[in-house]
Amino acid sequence: MCRMRDLFKADYEKPMAEFPEFKGRIFDAVLSRRGDLLVIVGETAKETNVVRVFDSLTGRRLCALPNTGNIGNDWLVTDPQTSRIGCWLSRSNQTAFFNMPDGKVWRTFPQQVNALSPDGRWLSKPADRGQGVTVFSADNPAKQLTIGLDYAGAAWPRFSPNGRLLAFGTPEGTVLVCDLEETIARMQKLGLGWR
Repeated sequence: MCRMRDLFKADYEKPMAEFPEFKGRIFDAVLSRRGDLLVIVGETAKETNVVRVFDSLTGRRLCALPNTGNIGNDWLVTDPQTSRIGCWLSRSNQTAFFNMPDGKVWRTFPQQVNALSPDGRWLSKPADRGQGVTVFSADNPAKQLTIGLDYAGAAWPRFSPNGRLLAFGTPEGTVLVCDLEETIARMQKLGLGWR
């Protein structure tokens, strides 16, 4: 059984909430921006990669999302400005973002997505060939730009709260930060821009 505990309380052993439908491992868990929703990916007695949304204070189940597949170590993607949660849907080979707490689909993208910018304009993921990260337009996912080609194994792309900066880590311990607008403008001047 999955339990939620507050490690800062004196009685941290006492669960704040219990989620009995989860019987095995928990793969991922995220809180919404306001902290009122908890999304858990885990194993039940019969299935794996099960996604459920709960009220974080009471533990009451609010909705179920489609079972997800993992994308590396990522199962869930959060929208940093709203209460949207994204899941990689391996059966349909797409990433879907759901409005919370109702669980209705907001948008789907025909590829893996690891990060969504706060304004919803940009998406990012590790590059397909393992060199750098790819940034693509939410309005036209075919419009793509790969940055950090000198870095193999780049992962965990994340946008700044204003959506202008993109940061990602590399296996050798480097964190790269780029100003997207400036990078895109410079690459377009060189004729390298979007593909």
